[in-house]
Amino acid sequence: MQNKRLSQSVVWVAAMFMGFSTMVSAQMPPPEPFPEARLDQEISIKSPGHLVLFSPVREVNNEIRSASMARLPVKGVGQLYEVQGGANREEARDHYLRELQARGAQILFECSGRNCGRSNVWANQIFDQSSLYGRDNNQDYLCLLYTSPSPRDQRGSR
Repeated sequence: MQNKRLSQSVVWVAAMFMGFSTMVSAQMPPPEPFPEARLDQEISIKSPGHLVLFSPVREVNNEIRSASMARLPVKGVGQLYEVQGGANREEARDHYLRELQARGAQILFECSGRNCGRSNVWANQIFDQSSLYGRDNNQDYLCLLYTSPSPRDQRGSR
């Protein structure tokens, strides 16, 4: 049986499913975990220039290439989940997408399968998780934007 790993991360949310990697900003608590996943690892993340991709990834001469990417300040938590038993990556992806869209997150970029680029580049170069593995066809990547309400929005408009 293939071991499926899921790392949950929200940067503004960057997520990939062969592993799903998420960094959660200080303003946004992590989404509810996928019910059929087990927390494997949690790390604190503080980076003035965390790499976020808005298009498929390529590696050329040991350099990351993407048509659209940015280095963004990130302060939060990275969580790596393992998807258990009978669950699949599509169910896990849909769970996190629903959770984040319910909070007002908007999709900036998404891809599936080989359209994302090579899965080992995502795992090793982008998410720094060599334990994530899978076929290029068995991956999804989501990049979502979440903006917390401004204090003015919370008071109501006048």
